[in-house]
Amino acid sequence: MEIQAKSMTNYDVCSIFLGTSTLMVWVGVIRYLGYFEKYNVLILTMRAALPKVLRFCCCAGMIYLGYTFCGWIVLGPYHEKFEGLSRVAECLFSLVNGDDMFPTFAQFEQKNTMVWLFSRAYLYSFISLFIYMVLSLFIALITDAYETIKGYQTTGFPMTELQRFLMGQKEDFPLQGQEGVGTECGEAETVHPSVMLCCCKSHSGFCLKMAKSNVCYHDQPMGFFYNNSNITSDEWDQTQLILVQVVGSICCCFILVANAMIIAAVVTNRRFHYPFYYLLANLAASDFLAGIAYVYLMFNTGKISRDLTVQGYFFRQGLLDASLSASLTNLLVIALERYISIMNWKVHSNLNKRRVTLLIALVWGISIFMGAVPSLGWNCICSLDLCSKLAPIFSRSYLIFWSVSNLVLFLIMVGIYLRIYIYVMRKTVVLKAHTSGSINRKRTPVKLIKTVMTVLGAFVICWTPGLVVLLLDGLKCEQCDVLKFKRWLLLLAVLNSVMNPIIYSYRDEEMWTTIKNLMCCVRNGTRRQRSSKANIQRGSGRETTSSLKENTAEDSKVSTQEMLKS
Repeated sequence: MEIQAKSMTNYDVCSIFLGTSTLMVWVGVIRYLGYFEKYNVLILTMRAALPKVLRFCCCAGMIYLGYTFCGWIVLGPYHEKFEGLSRVAECLFSLVNGDDMFPTFAQFEQKNTMVWLFSRAYLYSFISLFIYMVLSLFIALITDAYETIKGYQTTGFPMTELQRFLMGQKEDFPLQGQEGVGTECGEAETVHPSVMLCCCKSHSGFCLKMAKSNVCYHDQPMGFFYNNSNITSDEWDQTQLILVQVVGSICCCFILVANAMIIAAVVTNRRFHYPFYYLLANLAASDFLAGIAYVYLMFNTGKISRDLTVQGYFFRQGLLDASLSASLTNLLVIALERYISIMNWKVHSNLNKRRVTLLIALVWGISIFMGAVPSLGWNCICSLDLCSKLAPIFSRSYLIFWSVSNLVLFLIMVGIYLRIYIYVMRKTVVLKAHTSGSINRKRTPVKLIKTVMTVLGAFVICWTPGLVVLLLDGLKCEQCDVLKFKRWLLLLAVLNSVMNPIIYSYRDEEMWTTIKNLMCCVRNGTRRQRSSKANIQRGSGRETTSSLKENTAEDSKVSTQEMLKS
C-alpha cells in the first residue's frame, strides 16, 4: 500500500534502488538452476554469445547513432518526433519494431518536396539495413551460440588448455602422490607437487608460453618499455628542447593566468551567476589543470622520461589525459547548454544550481576515470607485444578506444552546433520578415554563430590531427611514422586551452570588462602595498630621527646636571 500510494519520503530514489535490487535478486536465482543440466541452457547461451553480441552492438550502435543525428538535423524542424535526440532514438526504435511507420513519414509530403524525398531514402535505407540485416545477424549470433551449447551437452564440453596440460602430467606420473584408492571409485586424486612446479620436456613450450604471459614488469624503468617499442627517435635535440620549453612556458603562463582571471571574474561578478558562466568557469578550471599538466610534462620528458618509474609515467600521462578529457567534456556540456537555451530563444537556460553542480561533478568524475583507466589495468605491462609507440606502456586497444571516443564526441558537437546554426538562421529570417529594421545582433542569440564557428574551427585544428595519429598507432600502422610529429601535435592540442579563454571571454564585453577591472585592482593593490611600505619607511625614519634628538637632549641634560653637582 505504501508503494502504490507513494507516500514515502524520497520515493523516487528509494524505488530505483528497491526495484533494481529486486530485479537482481530474481536474476540471481537463475544460478541455482545451473546445477540442473537441462535448465542451464539460457545461462550458457548468454555467456557464449555475450562477447560476439557486444562487439556486434558496438558496430550497429555507431550506425544507429548516425541515423539518429541525421534525422535530428534534417527532419527535426518538420516533425515533432524528430525534435530531440531522445525522440529520434525512440522513433527509430519503434520503426525497427514495425510501429508507426506510415503516419510518421506521411506528414513530410505536405512540408517540402526535397525533404519528403530525403525522408523516403532515409526510411527505406534504415528499414532495409536494420530490419533485414542487423536484426537477422543478431538473431543468427544467438542461434549459433545455442546450437553450439546444445551440441556440447550431447558430446561433452571441450577441455581447456590447462585441463589438457594437467591430464598430460597425470599420464606421465600416474601413481605419484595419490591419496586413497584408485580413481575408478570416484575418489579424489592428488597430483604430485613436482608435476605443478617443474616443466617436463614434452610441455616445455607450453610452460614457457604460460610464464611469458604471466610475467609483469612493474619494477622496470620506462627505458625498458621504450626499448621494447624500438623507440630511438624520442631523444630531444637541444634546439628542439629549448624551443618547446620556451613556447610551452609562454603558453602555460597564459593558460594559468587567463583561466584564473576567468574563474575570479565569474566568482566576483553577480551577473555571471548563471548556468552558462558556471560551466565556463569549470572549463577554465579544466584548462588551468591542462596548463599544470603540460608544465609537469615539459620537465619530465626527453631523457628524463626514460628514468621515470611506471607509476610516475602513469601519473604524468593520467594528469594530461584527465585535463584534456575535462576540457573536451566541458565543451560538450556547454554545447548542450547553449542548445537548450537557443531552442527556447533565451539568453540563459533554466538549469538550476543543483543540476549544474551535478553536471560539473559528472564531468570531473568522467575525466578522472578516463585518466586513471591505464593505471587500473588497461595497459601492456604484462603483455609487451600489445604496447604502442606513442605511449610505451599503454595498450593499443586503449589508444583506439581513446581516439574513437573523442572523435565521436567531436561528431556530436558538430551535430549540435549545426542544429543551432540552422535554427538560428531560420529564426533570424522569420524575425527579419516581421520587423521593419535590422536585428540587433548583440541582443539576440545570432551573435553566437561566429563563436560557434570559431569553436568548431579551433577544435578541428587542435584535436583532430592528434586523435588521428593516436588511432593510427592503435591500429599498428607500420608505414606511418607516428613518432615524428608527436611533440608538435601535443603542443597543438594544448593550444586549444589557450584559445578557449579568448573565444569564450573576449567576445563577451561584460566578461572582458570584469577581467580588466580585476587587473586594475591587482595593479592598484600592488601600488598601495608599495606606497604603504614607503609610508611606513618614512614614518620609521622620522621616528628614529625624533628619538635620536630626544636621546641627545636627555644626554645633554644629564651632563649639565652632573657638572652643576660637581
